[in-house]
Amino acid sequence: MGPRRPPRGELLVGRRRRLRAGRGGGALRRPRRGPGVPRGGGGRGRTGAGGRRGRQGPRRPAHAHAAPAGSPRGRACGEPAGAAAAGAGSAHRGAAARGVPGRRHAARLRSAEPLSAAAWHSTGVEQTGAGGAAAAAAQEHDRGVDAAEAGRHAEAAEAFARAVEMGDRDALLGLGNALLDLGRHDEAEAAFARAVDEGDPLAGLNLGIARERREDWAGAESAYQVARGAGDPRALVFLADVWRWHGGEPGVSGGEDDARALLRTAAEAGDAEACAVLGTWLFSEASSAAGGGEEGVAALPAGGEVERLLRAGADVDVDARGDLAWLLRTRGVHRGDAAAHAEARALLRSGASEGDPTSAIRLALLLEEDLGDLDGAERVLRSLAEGGEVRAWNNLGLLLERRGRVVEARRVLSRGVRAGDVLAAKNLRSFLVRHHPAQVAEGTAPL
Repeated sequence: MGPRRPPRGELLVGRRRRLRAGRGGGALRRPRRGPGVPRGGGGRGRTGAGGRRGRQGPRRPAHAHAAPAGSPRGRACGEPAGAAAAGAGSAHRGAAARGVPGRRHAARLRSAEPLSAAAWHSTGVEQTGAGGAAAAAAQEHDRGVDAAEAGRHAEAAEAFARAVEMGDRDALLGLGNALLDLGRHDEAEAAFARAVDEGDPLAGLNLGIARERREDWAGAESAYQVARGAGDPRALVFLADVWRWHGGEPGVSGGEDDARALLRTAAEAGDAEACAVLGTWLFSEASSAAGGGEEGVAALPAGGEVERLLRAGADVDVDARGDLAWLLRTRGVHRGDAAAHAEARALLRSGASEGDPTSAIRLALLLEEDLGDLDGAERVLRSLAEGGEVRAWNNLGLLLERRGRVVEARRVLSRGVRAGDVLAAKNLRSFLVRHHPAQVAEGTAPL
């Protein structure tokens, strides 16, 4: 793949964020419906997904989906899929895990295996028969679901509240979710706490999320323990997250070591989400350790623990897939492993085609830096930027500058600045110093 050219500045390369921003968010359990990369100025250090200084990752849209069939829950991470075939068969019950913007787990915590039928409480009609009151409660419940799905959260809260008053216990979840969407965190917490008290311990996950919104870390820990004890498979990773980032807070019983041990135990038992979280954690440590960066990632052994964890979590988590791709890309560049590099390229193309902005940005870097495919890199970045990923303008502007299209590069960087990208602003200042030094000195440089 030839020698690497010297870095030129600060490129946005990929996310390097905490598991959680510290303000709550997460995968909310939803009720069922009724009965039925910087290049720029001097010093130009690049920060890669492997930790090279100066690059930041794009915010990934919060979304959630169930794991595809054959995900590695039920077997140790990295174990051949056939070893767990006997335990891979339950059908999804419509588990309504919804990502909430505001933390990295918004895109991470999806139930990798559907909850059992016992985990889902029936609606008012199923609880009390098809009487008039029960039918009315079910109707209000459905109105709440329709309103929530349409983003009419105040209307949803009112409908769910009426259903609760009519005896539909399951509507408490919808009520709490709608109240969270409205920013009424205390009321949401009360709704989820009531659901737990009235026999729905799996509402503990939502209760913990509501408490995190208020930065009640000890209360969130307690709620996740309740959900964990009730068999909610998502609670373990939420609990580990609290321990990792808020260990030492008043009332929080666990810390970072406890979080790591909990995730490792779950990963060894075959929890794909735990594999993803632990794998990205270890990858981050390798890439940010002293003397790390790309060299630290390249030093990770092929087939070692980090790679096994990332592979096991890649099907259920976009961050794990992205880190796996960058690990392989780094190995390909630093060790001349063409097969690893080809696999990385395929993973990034797949992620980009599915709408993951981090994969798209990393793909553009791979095309430009490793393969010299400037046209391909430009197409990827332009499509990403024009599709709404604000921080892609930074990388596109710097690529255009490299291609000698200076006027267009300035306009593109300026567009990123107007959209609020701090990194684009930094690079635009360096750009102006390089191309308009006199005007910069006079304070008349064009923007």
